[in-house]
Amino acid sequence: MWFNKKERTYQEIIDEIHSNLGENKKENIKYLKEQAEKYKKHSMAHEILKEIGRLFTKNLDEEELKEINNAIENDVTIHFQNGIKYLKNGDLDKAEEELNKYVQISTVMFKDDRIYKYFTPRNPIEYMFILNDENGKEFKETGTDFSSGYTYLGVIAVDKKDIKKAREMLELAFKWNPYNSDAIFEYNEIFKMEGKLEEYKDKTLESFNKLYDPHDLARFYRNLGYYYIEREEWELAKAIYIYSMRFDNSDKAKNELIYIMQKCNSQELPNSEKVKPMLEKYYIPTKISERNLKIIEEMLNVIIRDKQQESGLGQYLKGIDDFYKSL
Repeated sequence: MWFNKKERTYQEIIDEIHSNLGENKKENIKYLKEQAEKYKKHSMAHEILKEIGRLFTKNLDEEELKEINNAIENDVTIHFQNGIKYLKNGDLDKAEEELNKYVQISTVMFKDDRIYKYFTPRNPIEYMFILNDENGKEFKETGTDFSSGYTYLGVIAVDKKDIKKAREMLELAFKWNPYNSDAIFEYNEIFKMEGKLEEYKDKTLESFNKLYDPHDLARFYRNLGYYYIEREEWELAKAIYIYSMRFDNSDKAKNELIYIMQKCNSQELPNSEKVKPMLEKYYIPTKISERNLKIIEEMLNVIIRDKQQESGLGQYLKGIDDFYKSL
């Protein structure tokens, strides 16, 4: 009886579509258009149409596919570029309008579903970190950095004093890339703006395992140093700023040290050999997590195996691997 008929699974539907494709690409495209129309109101329409779209692009000629990809990329990227331009010029409304157009495609084309998850890692290291988080399960890259788009929207919301929206935008940035350090620091900064120092410290420490670049780690220590300045724990603050300079010999850290010495009326700095033990005494991490270091080492081993040590990525991995092992 018709009412006992079991609805076919996603895989059964997709297998049937695959089985009806042949060598003639024009016929395949015609058939796929018919299937898209057939399943557009199905309970799993989002997943089915996404796979049909993937098969559709596979059946396009190389020139046709190149034209489509270029059109999409150029159309999307121009909104990002315009948004940054307006932001630099201080036109927050126009910047927000352009960046909203840029991220809008993420809500249409790249929604997580029962088949795929999407991320926008900025580089191969972040790709491997996310892959590890997903327990080795493959995910899809969008080719468009939505995480940065949402980060800038968060910055604009902060400038407009819309803290609720800023948090929403930055949390979306994390969704697309949990390792986007710009978004991490912007998010934590909100707690400082609100005068919530304990939350600021907790969030800063919580974010440590998402960091791997020495410049970002230096910023982490400077931010933590700010907390201890506010608490007037001068000696620990000095030690933290001194330690930050191992990662980035920044004038920002030097200026804060001068400020601390003026405030506590003492020119004395901690002995360099005592700095790291002092941080460890207060449970402040002194190098990237073992997990992150292990992933970097594994990537470096693959680079060496493939004789790609002189590539940009190879040199960067070798540099930070040596640096962290020296701490």
